[in-house]
Amino acid sequence: AGDVMVWRDAYKSLLQQLTDLEKEAACVQVFCRTRPPADEAASSICEITSQSNQIAILDPGRRGTSSRRTYSFDRVFDPSASGSQEDVFGSVRTACGAVLRGRSLCVFAYGMTGAGKTHTMTGTSEEPGLTPRALDFIFQEIDAARRRSPDIKIRASVSVLEVYCEQIRNLLDDIPTTEARGPHGTADGGASSSSGLRNRTQNTTIPEWTEVEVQDAKEALQLMQKGSSRRAVEATLCNANSSRSHCLSCLTVTVEEGSEGPKTGRLALVDLAGSERMYKSGVDGRALKEGAYINRSISALGDVIEAVASKQPHVPFRNSKLTLLLQDLLTHSARLVMIVHVSTRPEDYHETLHSLQWASRFKGADFGAVGVRARRDEAEITKLRAALAKANEEIQTLQAAAEQLQERAKDRAGSQDRLAAALRELEGLRESKARLEQELRRASETLAAQEKELEDQRALIARLQSTQDNDN
Repeated sequence: AGDVMVWRDAYKSLLQQLTDLEKEAACVQVFCRTRPPADEAASSICEITSQSNQIAILDPGRRGTSSRRTYSFDRVFDPSASGSQEDVFGSVRTACGAVLRGRSLCVFAYGMTGAGKTHTMTGTSEEPGLTPRALDFIFQEIDAARRRSPDIKIRASVSVLEVYCEQIRNLLDDIPTTEARGPHGTADGGASSSSGLRNRTQNTTIPEWTEVEVQDAKEALQLMQKGSSRRAVEATLCNANSSRSHCLSCLTVTVEEGSEGPKTGRLALVDLAGSERMYKSGVDGRALKEGAYINRSISALGDVIEAVASKQPHVPFRNSKLTLLLQDLLTHSARLVMIVHVSTRPEDYHETLHSLQWASRFKGADFGAVGVRARRDEAEITKLRAALAKANEEIQTLQAAAEQLQERAKDRAGSQDRLAAALRELEGLRESKARLEQELRRASETLAAQEKELEDQRALIARLQSTQDNDN
């Protein structure tokens, strides 16, 4: 039992260290991913140095060093080397695991239409994207947590929203649910497209949305795909099915264990609408209006990021429904990842340059109440996870041994009761023996005295007879 307590204390200590590290990781990371041209022989305007996580863009209309611009990010994926779907997910794996401990991860997919955002986020059956991989990983963690602690209660639910022309739409509004949710994850009445929650500090109405409870990764992915299929799309010169809205797919996980209160973490996947400029997309009329809203909200998101990065006292969340919707995630020490997608085609030079410049605004931004930069890398967190797993395995081994000892102790308890009764009986016999021995000694002493008295009487009789004979 003592060994079990020692390992449990070690487990709690390691878990606390991991939690502290994850709190320190409440910062923004910017990744860059390129989509190579379909024709390998085609020229490319991008040069990637994955070792130093740099990408250089070359202006096809100019020559010399002035035509070259270099950008550095936290990670630049080389499609010919380390740019696989598994590599992209591996960069956020640790943050996904933290969802069960009440942490949140928000991933943005940004870039012009056709630059590969859908491939990164959704992927294919042969090469699953970040979304299915993250869901699989989180539900594996949920299953492992339930095996470790049979009494743990875990609830997972999915919501899918879009911001279209500065209107927030619930893309799962026709699916039966048990409750409606507000922008801060609190239950608030029944689902209704006309009702809403009012942010008191900003006097802005945010509609309610519904969350659908799910049991596994497959069900969660199906709901996200269902919601995503309802997004507003429009044919443009860049893509026959260009998304004209920003889409937020969210997995909310609430964990209750022991005497601790419930902890809620979220995986938020934000697929931003195509960032191409309007002259490039070749649209007019209604689509032109949609494009104006898209660019305005993306610009507002950039303004929020820049305000945080420069530590301005006022952060303009209310300038866009997109930033207002994301305010809870952007101010509660969530781990934020921006994946900027760029094209390597010469004809897309201006869009690629614009995307890289916009993503650079994210660098150095610290979000959340904690507001600290991560000072330790993924290797240390991985080491702690391994130590946690070993400690938990040792706890389970010692617990099994303790249970066996308890069973043996139960068997011994019966034997010990019988032994105690026998010992009590033996003690009684010993006391009886002592009493009998004492009585025997007394009887022997009495008999010896009587024999001596009898002998004295015999001697007296003999003397008397001898005297009488002499007289005669």
